[in-house]
Amino acid sequence: MRMKTLIETPARLLTKVRFRQIRCFVEVSRQGSFMAASGVLGLPQPAASRSIRELETALDVTLFDRSQRGAVHDRARPASSSTPQRPHCC
Repeated sequence: MRMKTLIETPARLLTKVRFRQIRCFVEVSRQGSFMAASGVLGLPQPAASRSIRELETALDVTLFDRSQRGAVHDRARPASSSTPQRPHCC
C-alpha cells in the first residue's frame, strides 16, 4: 500500500486563499502598517489583521513581523519556526 503525500499543490493552496486576503496583504506591504492599510481598504483595523492572520494560517507561514511601529514584510517562513528559513536553490 502506497502512502499519500502530505505536500499540498499550489492549486490546492489557492482554494484556501480569498481575494480580500490578497488585497489586504498587498496593502499592508505597501503601507507598512495594518492601521494605514485598513484606512486605504475601508476596513476596520481588526478586520485587516484578521484577514492577514487567516492568510498566514491557510499558507502555514508568517508573512509580517508585527511591532508597535508597524508591520514589516517578512520573508515567508513556516509559522512554527522562530527563525527565517533560507529558500532552497537547485
